[in-house]
Amino acid sequence: MLSVVLDYVDGYIARMYNQCSFFGDVFDWIVDISSSAVVYFWWGSLEPEAIFVTLTLLMMEIACMVIDIVAKSHSFAPVVQDRDWMTLILKFTM
Repeated sequence: MLSVVLDYVDGYIARMYNQCSFFGDVFDWIVDISSSAVVYFWWGSLEPEAIFVTLTLLMMEIACMVIDIVAKSHSFAPVVQDRDWMTLILKFTM
């Protein structure tokens, strides 16, 4: 949970100071997936019957990263500018 909060704060500060870049976005994904992988493998070591679930979650996260990177590199990703509550919820859950 702390990782999600820190990720949100990091993104907010980067946007506030106009420090966003494609490299930063990809690097953020890689760091997030790496930390998730550590948690998934730790969970799998505690409960070996959960290996299938942990590997499935990891593969889903990697697939989302690849789709996001391809969409952003080809300018398919929408840029949301307004600050209504629904937009903030959508950004936080993504």
